[in-house]
Amino acid sequence: PAQAHAGAQTAAAAEILAGSAEVFIIRHGERADRANNRDDGWIDDPPLTKEGRQTAKSAGAAMRSLASLPWAPAVYSSPYYRCLQTANELAAELGPPVRV
Repeated sequence: PAQAHAGAQTAAAAEILAGSAEVFIIRHGERADRANNRDDGWIDDPPLTKEGRQTAKSAGAAMRSLASLPWAPAVYSSPYYRCLQTANELAAELGPPVRV
């Protein structure tokens, strides 16, 4: 499985370098600690606010409408909770599972 994943990543990188792929880079949505101006016990990994989740969902819908068709989207995320929440909202709009 690891070799297949590495092969898929290599193929995706080749498409990008050949100019035949579209890449969207999205930063995570609004963090709960920053919105509330307090940490609420989240030292390094706060969740998104409701608005942050909605923004991510809207970004996914916009990406779906802007991307050239046909296309095979892939959603990658860091393991931080807020990033995973953002990626899950994007993936819900775009279709693929999130890859960490």
